[in-house]
Amino acid sequence: MTSYVVHSDKTLNELEQLGLTVIGETIYAIVTDDVQEYAERRIGRKLTKEELYRAKKGISSGLSYDIDVVYTTAIDEAVSEVE
Repeated sequence: MTSYVVHSDKTLNELEQLGLTVIGETIYAIVTDDVQEYAERRIGRKLTKEELYRAKKGISSGLSYDIDVVYTTAIDEAVSEVE
């Protein structure tokens, strides 16, 4: 039986030693706690559920809008550092 991991902090090697197959690795994740910590620094309090919902939509939209630029820059810089 094959198990699939959606997200883990373990290394690929550790997961394989557990007999798990990795189908995709998280490169970067934003969690609610990250947004709430930033909100506390920026506005002095945590966001309400409604505000957090709206912030989530805004973050998702913003990241989707310029993701091609992020991918292109990250890949170009990664390749140039190797050469």
